[in-house]
Amino acid sequence: MHEDGIGGPADARTASQWYRMAAEGGNVDAMVRIGSLYERAAGVPRDETKAVYWYRRAAGKGHAAAQAALARLLVSGRGLPRDERQAFTWLSIAAGLGHAAAAAEAADLGAR
Repeated sequence: MHEDGIGGPADARTASQWYRMAAEGGNVDAMVRIGSLYERAAGVPRDETKAVYWYRRAAGKGHAAAQAALARLLVSGRGLPRDERQAFTWLSIAAGLGHAAAAAEAADLGAR
């Protein structure tokens, strides 16, 4: 709500505080959201290492969008060492869960 401005003005900083609390409590969607905020520097300083941390936690719990986001960072080497093989694995898992963009990215990566 705070991130998107629903019910008031958008406030990524407040959203980050709520997402962090929910993520620390185990909410997988909040893990993805706080990871995205760190990746985009929205309401928090840009910290791709923290983005990787949160995406990896959510990816390990089966969240397809987190798996795809983690794979993108692995391909680019942002926040962790570049590893296209591991990225392909995460994209394939996400694709198997029905994430269409991950399927396309896996196909592109596999064609390299």
